[in-house]
Amino acid sequence: MKLFLLVLLFPMLLAGCRVNDVCVESHPAPTLTEKDNGKTMRLTAGTGVNIRLAGNPTTGYDWTFSVVEEKSAAEAPGMVVEVADGTFTPDATDRVGSPGYRTFFVRALTPGKAVLTGKYHRPWEKPEADATRVRFTLIVESTP
Repeated sequence: MKLFLLVLLFPMLLAGCRVNDVCVESHPAPTLTEKDNGKTMRLTAGTGVNIRLAGNPTTGYDWTFSVVEEKSAAEAPGMVVEVADGTFTPDATDRVGSPGYRTFFVRALTPGKAVLTGKYHRPWEKPEADATRVRFTLIVESTP
């Protein structure tokens, strides 16, 4: 039985870990935070970037992202980037309701430009003008 599981799981280990059908690279990706708000980053198709933002989902507040993409007619069809659902890591694991960080993996898919706007809010409430927001511009280039 153990050998069967090893044979079954080994190809998955070779292929790499997948999060919400987005391949997470085996090497660490660069990370953007609130301090990088407004930053433009260049990526190569097939690579990615982590976005790590402070938050506390137990309060009902969470990060949501909207993506606006620009591509020229000569660029490959398809989405420029894909944003995976974020994973939450609390600051103190022994305290219920403690704040922490939500980390989103953004995978660069095809050449083009993507502007990601993140908003920290309660999704069921009216949008507030003073909601915490971040904005990152990703320029995706084709692989060499």
